[in-house]
Amino acid sequence: MTDIPSPRKSLSLDRLTDCEEALEAKLQQLVWEAVKAGWDEVEACTAIATLADHHILAVLDNRKTDAALSWARKRQ
Repeated sequence: MTDIPSPRKSLSLDRLTDCEEALEAKLQQLVWEAVKAGWDEVEACTAIATLADHHILAVLDNRKTDAALSWARKRQ
């Protein structure tokens, strides 16, 4: 499998679409590997979506914590 391409532009209206295209082959490979291991394709895709959702929530919580710590440090 190939490496994931870098973003074309840092600020682009198509950045999310570009990211989807960059990740598509890796995602399809991951799903295919899960199917070969015995998982149903829908199970694999659902698990990936759930993991992605949990990852987003963790990133947002970490950002919130970082902002709170930064604010607290400034007040000291």
